[in-house]
Amino acid sequence: MRPDRQGAAPTTDLTADLPALALFDFCVPVRRRARRLTVDGDLSDWPEGCHLPDLAAIGGVPGGASVLMAWDERGLYFAVEVRDQRRVQVDPKRPHRGDALFLWIDTRDVRDAQRAGRFCHHFVALPLGGQRLRKPEAAWQAPIPRAREQAPMCRPSEIQTACDVRAYGYSLELAIAASALNGFDPSEFPRLGLAYMVSHCARSPDLWPVPPHLPFGHDPSTWATIDLVR
Repeated sequence: MRPDRQGAAPTTDLTADLPALALFDFCVPVRRRARRLTVDGDLSDWPEGCHLPDLAAIGGVPGGASVLMAWDERGLYFAVEVRDQRRVQVDPKRPHRGDALFLWIDTRDVRDAQRAGRFCHHFVALPLGGQRLRKPEAAWQAPIPRAREQAPMCRPSEIQTACDVRAYGYSLELAIAASALNGFDPSEFPRLGLAYMVSHCARSPDLWPVPPHLPFGHDPSTWATIDLVR
């Protein structure tokens, strides 16, 4: 609240308490997948320019995880690298309490919808093991709360993960097949909606692209736009 110069009733500044991230709409270009890129837990084959920008730095609190993304007609590819973490701990039944990657993807990038529809997807991946995995406990699709309509649930074989757990962190790769992404058609719809959260067992999660008090878990209008560039 702030007083009027003429002594009138105070007015409310609706943006005074909003974090800087809440004032922006982001559109991020993402490159096509390089042919040599394989899902094996080793991130050395990811080319330069695949990192999603650290938007949390706008609010003055840089994120602790690096997240990469690529695409091709066969699906979407993600990688996470977490450093300077003494232990890695997962909880498949309550993944928010441990280390995990959470993804929200809208294959049509419907910016004016505040409730998820049939083109919106939610995926969870855990840093388990050191080899390629297609096990239900390593990665899965989850329903989105309050959705107007849920996307079809994918089969475990349509998600591939690999992880390298080290003494001070881990790297995680995830490939989501096009068949698991309802409405995925890069030639006709080259823009996606995207949000992610990297949770940690011993500190606050990294959120992208919004601050934690916004309803990113079920509101696609809070997600960033991804431009699939060729």
